[in-house]
Parts: sequence; C-alpha cells; structure tokens
Amino acid sequence: MAPRAEKKAEDEIRLRKQKEEEIEKLTAQLDKLTGEKRTTSDIVDKNLRYQKYLETVIDVTDEYHEITDLLMRHATLEATNDDLRQNAKLTADNVEEMQGKLQSNTKSKTDEILNLNNEISHLKKLREEKERSAQGMQTKMDSTLQNASQKTLQHGQICMATDNIFQRCAIRSKISHPKYTKPLDQLNVIGDFMGDLSAIVKVRTSIG
Repeated sequence: MAPRAEKKAEDEIRLRKQKEEEIEKLTAQLDKLTGEKRTTSDIVDKNLRYQKYLETVIDVTDEYHEITDLLMRHATLEATNDDLRQNAKLTADNVEEMQGKLQSNTKSKTDEILNLNNEISHLKKLREEKERSAQGMQTKMDSTLQNASQKTLQHGQICMATDNIFQRCAIRSKISHPKYTKPLDQLNVIGDFMGDLSAIVKVRTSIG
C-alpha cells in the first residue's frame, strides 16, 4: 500500500475513534440529562400536585387569597415552630440542670438534717444525764437538809433541856450565878452544882 493511502487510512481510523469517543461522551451526557429530566419531571409533578392542593385550600378558605400568602404563612409557622423547638430544648436543658441542683441540694439538706438529728439525740442524752445528776444532787441536798434540820431540832431540844436544868439548879443553889444563856456556860454551872451536891451527899452519908 502506498504511503499516502496508509496515511489516509490512519487518519480515518483516528477520526473514527475520535467520533466514537465523542459518541460515548454524548451518550453519557444524554443518559445524565435523561435522568435529570425524569427527576425534574417528578419534581414538577409533585409541585403541580402540591400547587393544585394549595389552590384547593385557597378555594375553601377566606383567610388566604394567593398561594404566596399561604406559603408565607407556612414559612412563618415553620420559623415559629423552630423557635418553639429551640425554646423547648433550652427549657428541657434548664429543667435538667435545675433537677441536678435540686438533687444536690436535697442530698445536702438530707445530710444536714441527719447531722442535726444526731446532734439533737446527743443533746437529749446529755440533758437526761444532767437531769439525773441534778436529781441525785437534789436528793443529796434534801437528805443533807433533813439531817441538818434533825440536828437543829436536836440542838434546840438539848438547849431547852440544858436551860431547864440550869434554871432548876440556879433556884436550888445557894450560890448566885449570872444569867447564862450559852449552853456551854449553863453546862459548867450544872456540872459544878452536881459536883457540890454529890459532895454534900457523901458527907451526910459518912456522918449518918
């Protein structure tokens, strides 16, 4: 084959491959566009159904006259709903935080009440011990006062008896004595009188 014919054949082969590659690219683009067309058609169909639904809503209500009014109302409600969801989440977070604080405070106050109850119990026991001690001291003081009262009574009786005997001795004695009031002085006079009387009895007994 002549060089010129070979070159022409090679050019035709290269051109054919180039055309085949272009055909593949165009076929891929066509498939892609076909898919996009189907997707777009589905969207259009859905939008048309949605538009018909919105037109039906406008027909049965007097509040909205245009689809744009209804869409704006929907956007407003959706934004309000988003705000409400955010507020609800914030409220839930605050409630959870407050519950945590409440549990912590409840535990703290429960521990404080427990400590106070223990302290109250300790103070009650201490008070009971003090009351028993005070009662024992009162009993001891009552006994001491009773003994003191008994001794005072006995001392009074002794003083009265001593004074009585002293008065009798003073009447019978030939010796003049001061009017003693102290029991010890009166006992000394009584002792002297009894000693003198005993001596007189001994003398008379010896003479007789």
